[in-house]
Amino acid sequence: MAEMISSMKSALAQTPEGQEMESLSSRAALGGFIGVIAALLGLGAFLVTDLLPVGSALQLPFQGAQLLSNPLSYTLSTVFIALLAVSALIQTRGVQRLGKRLESGIPNLMYVAVIGAAFAAYTYATAFGVNIEAQSQIENFVASLAIAGPIFVISWQLTSYVYMDTTKSYIGILAGMGNALFLPITAISFVIPGFYGVGIVLAFILLLLGQIGVVLFWRAPGRHVREFARSSQVGKLAFGLTGFLTILIGSVAVFFGPSGFVGETAVWFPWGTSVVNESAGTLVLDTPPWAVQALLSMMIVWIMLGPRLGSRELKETAVRSDIVSGGEKYFMVILAIFGVWAASQASTLMDLGAGYTIFLTVCPAGVLFLMGALYMGANDVITGLPLVVAAIFLLTSPHSLLFMVTVPWLLALLIQGLLAVETKVRGHTAFSQTLLTVIVTIVASVTFILFMLGGFGSGPAAIWPANRWFNVSLFPETSIAAQAPTILSLVVLTLLVRNVALGGYSYGQEFSSGGVLRGISTLFGLLLVIIAGNADVTHQALTAAAIIFALYAISFVLVLSLNLNLGSRILVEGHELEGNFVRVSAAVGLVIGGGVALLAFVVFSGFPPASMVANVITILITLIVSLEICLELAWLSAGIRLGFLTGGFKYTKPTDLVE
Repeated sequence: MAEMISSMKSALAQTPEGQEMESLSSRAALGGFIGVIAALLGLGAFLVTDLLPVGSALQLPFQGAQLLSNPLSYTLSTVFIALLAVSALIQTRGVQRLGKRLESGIPNLMYVAVIGAAFAAYTYATAFGVNIEAQSQIENFVASLAIAGPIFVISWQLTSYVYMDTTKSYIGILAGMGNALFLPITAISFVIPGFYGVGIVLAFILLLLGQIGVVLFWRAPGRHVREFARSSQVGKLAFGLTGFLTILIGSVAVFFGPSGFVGETAVWFPWGTSVVNESAGTLVLDTPPWAVQALLSMMIVWIMLGPRLGSRELKETAVRSDIVSGGEKYFMVILAIFGVWAASQASTLMDLGAGYTIFLTVCPAGVLFLMGALYMGANDVITGLPLVVAAIFLLTSPHSLLFMVTVPWLLALLIQGLLAVETKVRGHTAFSQTLLTVIVTIVASVTFILFMLGGFGSGPAAIWPANRWFNVSLFPETSIAAQAPTILSLVVLTLLVRNVALGGYSYGQEFSSGGVLRGISTLFGLLLVIIAGNADVTHQALTAAAIIFALYAISFVLVLSLNLNLGSRILVEGHELEGNFVRVSAAVGLVIGGGVALLAFVVFSGFPPASMVANVITILITLIVSLEICLELAWLSAGIRLGFLTGGFKYTKPTDLVE
């Protein structure tokens, strides 16, 4: 805290000659003052009246019906959002100057906030013309809130990102974090029992602090703006803190609502689990969709803050390039944005929102999986693995065993907290450990082999031929109905973890197929939601088997391409025996794999008898097991000969990274 205050004082300090430096934009700072007035209005209205919090219906559109019953309520909300719109509009006076200093178009995102806030204010203003005796007009108003709400939330979060990304002082964190937390805290205040009053007050206090930060942001001399394209130390710290707060806020959606029982077994139901009451035209969800929206809105800021690394950090860590960047970064942003939209539609609690509920499961889990995959591909298994595991069991339908969701989620929360500390202490945004990359890929591959060979036992004969791979009675005290989806996903998980971790072997040399392999794995991970569409365990098992073999077949060539690459690198290092073994095994595996694929195509093009199916499956499993053993030897050789096994658990003294 002392360092933060010192940084702010430094940013606002005078020049050595005692003359004040020119503010970044004094006119734009007036927008912050308007925002302060808006925050005080919201806080005062909540403390003095018993009305709904101003603006809350933008995240909980179903409140629109209640809002219309009290003219004072929608009047105050209209004024509140209008003040925020005016605040954003005034701040655009400084966008051009900020953009010139940065030589970037990032500040232009503030124009989006103007549009979002203005549209939200207009939507609230339409309440003055609604006839509360006409049910259709009330429903139309609620639907309008469901459109304006996500636009406002998305634009507001993007603007919060601008403050944190463009500065090298703690003023940016104050402005950005205060504003970014306002909407999520408001949303979860309606979820946690007993937290409503405290939560709403906290939300408006955070907004107040954020708007004070906005005033300081524009009033401070321009020297507090970062000079380089790479992220500043403050920007990296903001990324670490936002990651921790994202998982922390997401814990509300994980622990409040979705848990239940199948028989006597505690299970976790996906966020999209819902029931439509057709007679009443209402939608009932196990998990409040606004809790999921709170998580997704924080994800937008978290992803956008993905740090741009400098050469010093790239040298000190086993990271080849920026971790959160490129098309994968913006695909995650799109997932989060669409998730916010879907959550808003579901929050109408009307049957028209039923079609969006599946995205409450897919969008946040997709972001978590891809974020974890990016970290694992950058040799940071510590950060990435809990995110990947949590994402898979969030996707598992119709339910997962409860501990398979809560344990990795809590572990992810712990790791994100440690990563936030790491960004502050050493300025590193990843725990790069090449040793763990080798260990995880080999362990995941061995586990996959054991599942394929029935090493964990076999399931009932009713699910033949998948009973050998999926022991759906693995936990003896748990019913098959309760544990089957989890076991099916667990087998898929071993293959997915292996795939996404393989990108770490490209450290030291570019391997473009790693990104393709990661993208394919993400796509197949998202397919786990279709398991819920099967009528019984037999069909669920066959669907999971189809996903596994399709994923293995598609990633087959990419993995062998990686091994050919590793073999060449080992040969360059002068180790001919290992290098030639890796290359030859990959080439032979490619040829034999093509032959087996052709055989399977010919056999299954007709209606083969059970004996023929069994023979083809035996050949297929033999190929997979043999190939996986060769791959494991190749990865171990690469770990030894290319230095991966010596790249773990070394503490490097903090260095002064170049700003």
